[in-house]
Amino acid sequence: MKKQVLPIIFIALGMTITGHSNAQENANLVINGTFDSDWSNGWHKNIVDGTDENNVQIENTTLSGNNMLKIKVNGKGATFVNQMITLPKHNGVRGLILSLDVKIKSKFGHPFGLKKGLQSFIGISLNDKDSNSLGLIRVANDKKNPFCGSGMADTCQIPDDSGTRCTIPVGNDFQSIKMPLDTQILDCLPAVNIGDIREVEITPAIKVNGSYDSSEILLDNVKLYYQ
Repeated sequence: MKKQVLPIIFIALGMTITGHSNAQENANLVINGTFDSDWSNGWHKNIVDGTDENNVQIENTTLSGNNMLKIKVNGKGATFVNQMITLPKHNGVRGLILSLDVKIKSKFGHPFGLKKGLQSFIGISLNDKDSNSLGLIRVANDKKNPFCGSGMADTCQIPDDSGTRCTIPVGNDFQSIKMPLDTQILDCLPAVNIGDIREVEITPAIKVNGSYDSSEILLDNVKLYYQ
């Protein structure tokens, strides 16, 4: 079984990740990154064990005339959608640009204001030739459990202090992200050897810990290309 590549949320699940896009130079390497066809063209759904499927929405939607992917978890549960892209051996990540438009919005709804925390992010996993994750960039709008660090919380975010993980925070509104991956890796993933990267996995993921809470990701214009 393939090694899990979402170390923050899903490391213990042991789920098989599928869905490869073969890279072509000078073009968008992401299959169906504009979601003009059904999201299942190129992307693969994973609902985490123990999650009520009735709490999960994964679908195409339209906003202001633009097609996009919508992922929502309403109540306790976790899900993610992924696409794996194999890079040309002679290029790797040098000169590789990742861009996307994303809105990540979450809310707490407990009647007494209790907050158990949740995580919503776009994960960009940088993998070796055997699909082992070398590093993870997260475009995230997490909501922390207020008791993190006190010993009273059962779920807290793992700090990004290993040199193999970093987080780009976003707010509740739509944001356009564009990053040269080689520069981003040098800046925030010092423990990752650029020369070992052979795959890029793009994974919008949500984990909600409270039964009254919810989180939603809207994703569009996902592009991975050489410049």
